[in-house]
Amino acid sequence: MRMYPIKSQASLPLEMLLDKARLLGFLAGDGTITYLPGRTCQVRAHCGPDREMVDVVVRWFDQVYGLWASHKTLEPGEAKRKQVYNYVQCSSRLMVEELLSLGKFGMYRWDVPGFIVNGSDALRAAWISGFFEAEGHVYWNEKHHARQVCATSVNKAGLEQVRSMLSGLNINSTFGLLNKAAPEKNTLDSYRITIHFHEDIKKYRDVV
Repeated sequence: MRMYPIKSQASLPLEMLLDKARLLGFLAGDGTITYLPGRTCQVRAHCGPDREMVDVVVRWFDQVYGLWASHKTLEPGEAKRKQVYNYVQCSSRLMVEELLSLGKFGMYRWDVPGFIVNGSDALRAAWISGFFEAEGHVYWNEKHHARQVCATSVNKAGLEQVRSMLSGLNINSTFGLLNKAAPEKNTLDSYRITIHFHEDIKKYRDVV
């Protein structure tokens, strides 16, 4: 194990720093962190049915922290799953403490770490790339006969940070309420960022 306390993100080699930004973005979108010192300190990255994403996330943990991450596949019917579901799990107290020192995590309260927000365009693009791997999708807008790139979350403030970073990369997007909360269904308001126009989608593809 090569894990060590990281005193400064700037001390990391560039490629490792970019991989770390991608991992942090992915965890903001689809990660959970458990911190119970003396019992359980682990990170779980939820990859859904995407088996290729499992390999990418495992590589990120290895490249950034030098840690082995395990992979679990749940078949349809297991744990009430309707389709194949994959997750990657990595345990380390030092890693968890270092991650929590960088910012907030969790579905409702994640934020973008300061060193990302105030970092280079490449660093912000790497974080956005990881986040969209987790929460983004491409769909065909029948009304406008065009593809659109979207990301959704119940975390309004977090998505507003993402939209601000996209704007800083000269990628235009819209932001708005997707679904209203439905207390009877135990759901919250959800929000969506959408990249609409061909030139902005091309910038996203080229930059992110």
